[in-house]
Amino acid sequence: MATVLPQHAIDTSANMIVMGAYGTLRLRERLFGGVTRWIVRKPPLPLFLAR
Repeated sequence: MATVLPQHAIDTSANMIVMGAYGTLRLRERLFGGVTRWIVRKPPLPLFLAR
């Protein structure tokens, strides 16, 4: 899922990615990964986060 969102934004010629971010349990994030964390580390476009 983390790679699908940025690729879709690029494919549709988006100018920015807007998404919400919230805290999760550390164990769950380690097991399943975190889309927010991945996009923040490697943003393909300007990023606007809301909490």
